[in-house]
Amino acid sequence: MPSLERLQEARDRGLLKSAQVQPLFDFLNQDPDSLNSSPDAEELHFLRGFHDIFIAIGIVILAIGFGVGSAFLFDGFWFEKIFTYGGLMALSWLLAEWITKRLRLALPSLLLAIGFSLSSLLTGDAILAFFLQLNDSVLLPKGIFGWQYSQFEFIGLLAVVFGILKTIAFYKRFKVPITPALITAGFVGLALYLVGSINMALLFDHMALWLLVIGLSALGVAMMFDIRDPKRRTLDSDKAFWLHLVAAPLLVHACLSNFASDADGGLSALVTIGLVVVLGLVALIIDRRAMLASALGYLGYAISQLLNEINLDEAGIFALTLLLVGLFVLMLGSGWSHLRRIIMRPFAQQSWARYLPPVTV
Repeated sequence: MPSLERLQEARDRGLLKSAQVQPLFDFLNQDPDSLNSSPDAEELHFLRGFHDIFIAIGIVILAIGFGVGSAFLFDGFWFEKIFTYGGLMALSWLLAEWITKRLRLALPSLLLAIGFSLSSLLTGDAILAFFLQLNDSVLLPKGIFGWQYSQFEFIGLLAVVFGILKTIAFYKRFKVPITPALITAGFVGLALYLVGSINMALLFDHMALWLLVIGLSALGVAMMFDIRDPKRRTLDSDKAFWLHLVAAPLLVHACLSNFASDADGGLSALVTIGLVVVLGLVALIIDRRAMLASALGYLGYAISQLLNEINLDEAGIFALTLLLVGLFVLMLGSGWSHLRRIIMRPFAQQSWARYLPPVTV
């Protein structure tokens, strides 16, 4: 059975049209008689062998060498940061033309997408700092790490917008699955930066609310890709995975941070565990472990709070917490498919269930 990469290679050689690649791949891989999820519905495709790792190591070394070398050669020059970050951005694009477009290596392409997105943000920041004749970053406000709030400058929004636009261009050219998550993260930063530019106290005093709204938006985008590919067979599944990794910590922190307080004691711990259970049910329904994985830190905190109520010493609390959380992860991970089958059985005939990974009922 030809892989998606093989069909894309046939397209590049003129044997197929671009619009034919994905439908042909779906047709060749469809199995109308099977309603089972794959053994691992969250199987990732960013690592296919040590060759990918070897090339990825070379990319990291090359990027570090370029950054250190340009900083050394142009130390003190006005264009030092612009040349360094802009050069890294150009280098990422050029390498992607070869490694992503021609060789189609997954892990190196992932690193190039992250590097390009980050360097484009820093390039925009360096350009703004130069035109405003500033020695420091435009993005970080003075005093943000002090005791009083300090406004973000509206001008810094231009650097974020520059980074987002460049990342969108990178995605349109190379279609690396992690890029939609990077774009979404950019919009998250843009939204928070905009609120901080208006009123820093408004940002920090209501952070849970902002994270909840943004996390739900990111989850909606992730589910859009998941709905396109409920059997998790195309690159839409990989795009959704990375978007879930963006959405999950935002939602988990927004929902659970208010209950993680020493002052609340055992009641707070019980409420936190209850919310983790709810998030676990959501994770099982949509068949995405990322949401639950993001809640493990809060689960460990809640368990330690409960153990503290029985006056164990610190070493005992720490060890027992790790044992319980580890046991929970192992039991849930090994029984994931069975638990999901039990939860989804009552909804098997519902119309919305066809948009989720199928199960045997």
